[in-house]
Amino acid sequence: MGITVVAHNMLAAYGSRQLNITANAKQKSTEKLSSGYRINRSADDAAGLSISEKMRRQIRGLGRGEQNSQDGISFCQVADGAMSEIQSMLHRMNELCVQAANGTNSAQDEQSIQSEINQLKLEIDRISDTTTFNDIPVFHDITGDVPSGGISDVLDSNHIRGGSNLREPLLVQTQPNQFHSGMTPNAATEGMAGYSGRLGYPYASVMMDFSELGSSYTYEDLVGKSISMKDSANDKQYNIVFGDNEATGGRSYTYSNEGNIHTLTFKVDGYTDGSDMIRSVLSAIGNTPAFCDGNVQYARDYSGKFWIYDNKTANFGNSSMKFASPADASGGDEKSDIWIQSGDTSGNGLYIKKPYLNSSIIGIDGVDVTSPDNAMNSLGAIANAIETVSGIRGEIGAQQNRIEHTINVTATTKENLESSESKIRDTDMAREIVKNQKQTVLEQAGQSMLSQANQQQQGVLNLLQ
Repeated sequence: MGITVVAHNMLAAYGSRQLNITANAKQKSTEKLSSGYRINRSADDAAGLSISEKMRRQIRGLGRGEQNSQDGISFCQVADGAMSEIQSMLHRMNELCVQAANGTNSAQDEQSIQSEINQLKLEIDRISDTTTFNDIPVFHDITGDVPSGGISDVLDSNHIRGGSNLREPLLVQTQPNQFHSGMTPNAATEGMAGYSGRLGYPYASVMMDFSELGSSYTYEDLVGKSISMKDSANDKQYNIVFGDNEATGGRSYTYSNEGNIHTLTFKVDGYTDGSDMIRSVLSAIGNTPAFCDGNVQYARDYSGKFWIYDNKTANFGNSSMKFASPADASGGDEKSDIWIQSGDTSGNGLYIKKPYLNSSIIGIDGVDVTSPDNAMNSLGAIANAIETVSGIRGEIGAQQNRIEHTINVTATTKENLESSESKIRDTDMAREIVKNQKQTVLEQAGQSMLSQANQQQQGVLNLLQ
């Protein structure tokens, strides 16, 4: 292009365009260096931004989950600390029983020892009732009710022991006609039928007393009601439904299984008494193996009492069985344990099983040392109580160890995600500094060339001289 053209300075236009390109590139490079991020806006890398934001959601969620897990460990430590003190009191009670078993004590001495034992039992119950973490009870509520809509609409609290969870201690008989926690038969010829389990060990259970069937209420009052149990360890629900009186002249039942929901529905023309009804229920259960394929087991005595108990654990604090809502078609239950949200997605976490513990549950509520014989008999109960509390503490400790491993996994996952996100989003400082220096040189050269292009137009003035 000749220098005689003055309307369009194309050299200056070209130099200006290149200078603007260089200035924009340097601006972006400077922004990346100053922020430390390769991606500062979606235009920098749309796909990379999308991946990075998803990773950031995971990273922040895992960070919060890690803190949640730490809270779970703190919860376990509070529970363990409370039970440690309970065990200390049990050891003191054992010491007092040994003292009371000595024949040199006067009646006043024995009464003084009994008074201290009574105070220790009260303190154990107080600890169980009042120990909290962030205003949340550490131990399971021992006074809960059975969900409405089921058998509790007919049986009152005096005829159901165990509440909303299996928490009535049941000791499988060790000798004929010896039972625990209200399982004493009416006569020497009567006993518990249909039980299984390890002899001499307490099992978490619930007891329903139908002995007043035919007097206080009739079978018709039970029609439409149900007993629903949830085995949370195996995610199964078991329903015993008392159907209508369609089976004239006899009794029948039907079994159905929808997913993990097992249901036995009875149709009868009436029962004469509670023992008669429970015998029929146990017979149907015995003929339906699928109804006993989980932790749930059943037992009765001849007076009309019906037990449902957890056959898989000899530690009352470890029971996974509880009453479920009869209307819960999905088989789910409202867990009263503590949920720890350790992950970043729904359902990614674990439950801390709140322990069951008071003087009745561990079997020391009847400790009596007012005579040497009573004191010696109480030594076995206290030894069993110490073993029971040790088992519950072991479960809490195992859960705490599990949470610690959960924290380790969460921290490792979070670290790896942060590393991956850094590779996508962070600035490679060495490379970006080189690019920035390049743009600086180009910017200086562009400014110089633009200046020369503008000066070149001044040559036209020479023609006017």
